[in-house]
Amino acid sequence: MKRLIAFMALFLFVVNANAVTAAKSSPDKKAAATITETPVKDEKLAQQLAKEVEAEEPVVIAAVAPAQIQATPAPAAPEAQPTQETAAASSTDGDLNLDDDAIEAESLAANQAMQESVTSIEAMPKKKDKNWYISAVLGTLQYPDVSNVNGKYNIMGSLGYIWEKSFVFELGGGAANYEMESYNANVLNRKDKFEIDQYYMTGAAKYRMAFGRIVPSAGVFMQMTQRNFTQRDPNNVGNNGMTIDRGNSQTTDAGVVGAVDFEMNRDFAIGLDLRYMINVSNKADTIANVNAASQGSVSVTPIEQLQSYSAGVSARMNF
Repeated sequence: MKRLIAFMALFLFVVNANAVTAAKSSPDKKAAATITETPVKDEKLAQQLAKEVEAEEPVVIAAVAPAQIQATPAPAAPEAQPTQETAAASSTDGDLNLDDDAIEAESLAANQAMQESVTSIEAMPKKKDKNWYISAVLGTLQYPDVSNVNGKYNIMGSLGYIWEKSFVFELGGGAANYEMESYNANVLNRKDKFEIDQYYMTGAAKYRMAFGRIVPSAGVFMQMTQRNFTQRDPNNVGNNGMTIDRGNSQTTDAGVVGAVDFEMNRDFAIGLDLRYMINVSNKADTIANVNAASQGSVSVTPIEQLQSYSAGVSARMNF
């Protein structure tokens, strides 16, 4: 029995050695230990051999496994490639202090430049408002209630002051000339022709409103007028310039004034001037009826008591 057992052990050893040699000769293929079953007639011997095989299997597996299994190195983890965001972040982190200093320096420079510009603007001399002005008006003077008075010209000059850009105070003076025909009450159907020279002084207060370059204004005024009457000599048939002095008169008139100016620049403006006036008081130092304006053949109202208006173009210069 012992010899049989020894023979079986030797047989198994040879089989295992061949399996190991085969595994070494072909490492790429998996080697499996093959045990050939040998029919055993003795049942007890078969059981003992089975136990011995079971006991020896781990040894065979242990002997075969190191030769069969080759250690395969695990794949190395791919190195993380730096992305643009990572590179930018790392660059930003590295240059953070430098960028902060640059931003702060730029901010300080901008603030300093702004302060210098504000200081320079404040230091610049502001344009002085030109509140004073002189103006001139050229037009004509008319008496709308009668048809026998014909105006020739009316010239007026003024000195004014603009207060708070809206209120205007003005002093001026002017001269006007016109003709008047009047029926002579002493000589039937005779028309006497008079030339009237008028000189006046005026003071006005106006309120002006600016709409860009268009500046309308309106106000009131008072006027003191001196009239000198000269009659053409009715006895001189040729009427070659011979005249007769017929006296003078004084009046005080009140009225309203309206104007529209177009300001070409802050120094000069042109516009229209319209004035309407009524008589407040009058005094005449003349021969009777020679200063009477008449309608038709009837002497009605002295010219000093008539309402009148003047219209003309104006030019204004500020200083």
